[in-house]
Amino acid sequence: MQLQEDCIHKCCAVSYLHFWYLLVVVVVVVVVVVVLVVVVVVVILVLVVVVVVLSNQSYLCPLVLEGYVRRHGTSGR
Repeated sequence: MQLQEDCIHKCCAVSYLHFWYLLVVVVVVVVVVVVLVVVVVVVILVLVVVVVVLSNQSYLCPLVLEGYVRRHGTSGR
C-alpha cells in the first residue's frame, strides 16, 4: 500500500512539474510571438511613413520653401 502511495505522489509530482514546464514554455512562446508581431507592425508603420514622406517630398518642399520665403523675404538670395 505504501509503495502505491509513493508511486501516486511521484506521478503527481512529475505531472505537476510537467505542467509548470509546459506553462513556462507556453508563456515564453506567447511572449516571443507578441514581440515579433509588435516588431513587424512597427517596421511596417515606419516603412509606410517613410514611403508617404518620400512620395510627398516633392509636394512638401515647395510649400516649405514658399513659407520660408514669405517669412524671411528674398533678401537671402
